Amino acid sequence: MPIESGEIDIRAMMRTLQVDIGLSLALSRVALKALAALSPESGRLVEEALESEIASLRSGSGQPPEMLETLRADVLRVAEEADQAFALEHALVRAADALRGRPSDA
Repeated sequence: MPIESGEIDIRAMMRTLQVDIGLSLALSRVALKALAALSPESGRLVEEALESEIASLRSGSGQPPEMLETLRADVLRVAEEADQAFALEHALVRAADALRGRPSDA
């Protein structure tokens, strides 16, 4: 049915809102993954925040959205990879210091 002049196209507004919400969620996921990768500590803090939100949703409305569980798993993976990268970095620094005959700080 055509839209009369001055009428609001609710379907178009809903599509626009759906796109905006999708983009917002995608940016949030990217930000959380980036925070988790900054350091092992920031990864743990992001994980704790997600755990708290999931627990809150479980106690209130039952089951949290699957998307939140998936994000938590992704953040855990990113944090584990960051832990491994930091451990490798420290091992390389210690090895370089040993080659130069300097005591390592780590």
